[in-house]
Amino acid sequence: LDPWAKHSITAKIGGAALFKKETEVEIEAEAGGSYYVACNIKQSITRARLEMLEVTKGTANKQMEGMALDNCQDKLDKE
Repeated sequence: LDPWAKHSITAKIGGAALFKKETEVEIEAEAGGSYYVACNIKQSITRARLEMLEVTKGTANKQMEGMALDNCQDKLDKE
């Protein structure tokens, strides 16, 4: 039995755009492990798109410095 499993994480940018496209990243994860996915917004004059990629813990920690839970997530965590 393979201890690793593939997982897909998808995201979609909001707004009024007509042809919204989902972005996906696939990671191989082992039970009990910690994995980090960065979601970056790439913008041009005409549109914005999401880019998702798996990153290291060090990269994730740098990108998460100064972040706080938003009210919605905090309420969900308390339920």
